[in-house]
Amino acid sequence: MKDQGDWGLDIGEQIIQRTWDGQVDKLSGILHGIQLLRDNDQKIIKGGNKICFELQNFLFKQVDHIYMQKMISGEAFREFFQSKITLEIAASNMIHTTAYSDYLIFKNLACDYPFTKMMKLQELRNQDPNYVQIEKVVQQLISIFKDDDDVLLKNIWRLTSFFLLDFIQTHYGLENFEPDKGVKFEEKMSLMSSSFQLEEELNNIYWYIKEEEINGRKLP
Repeated sequence: MKDQGDWGLDIGEQIIQRTWDGQVDKLSGILHGIQLLRDNDQKIIKGGNKICFELQNFLFKQVDHIYMQKMISGEAFREFFQSKITLEIAASNMIHTTAYSDYLIFKNLACDYPFTKMMKLQELRNQDPNYVQIEKVVQQLISIFKDDDDVLLKNIWRLTSFFLLDFIQTHYGLENFEPDKGVKFEEKMSLMSSSFQLEEELNNIYWYIKEEEINGRKLP
């Protein structure tokens, strides 16, 4: 059944929704795959669980974002959350989010974050049996990102891999996972990041102009 919010879309928006709707199952697969790396007996989020926890929350935010931007339909959004595994992951992450965020705020005030980050990853490398699997996931994301085939579905996966790699780079540093990045990887990441910044600025300008037109004000 079509959601009320799905009506009134132009042809371009309908094409975008149909394309992205077909990718929601793959995003769900990534979410569930990350869950397999988590230690469910661990009461405190740390080590490998911390990385999995943050990546899963990031994916939830991405799905919410593309739904709010009308890039996926309400039906696809519902189906994503109808899975029992997805609901269990969401519930578990919601329970931990507030307490864990408060813990990080106070802990980071008392630490040199870059040094602490490096030490934590070194401990994780030595102690967590899932670390090798996480390294493999990072390498797979890099391979997807470096695939230059100009095919719509591959372009979508390249975009998804960029967001995940950028998140990992910001919070942990890709170099700590010792991936084989190959040539021009950093340049390609930088170019894509710059393009998103430019797109955001142009979008802000567009909506500013639209608001001025709606309010009947003439631009200088």
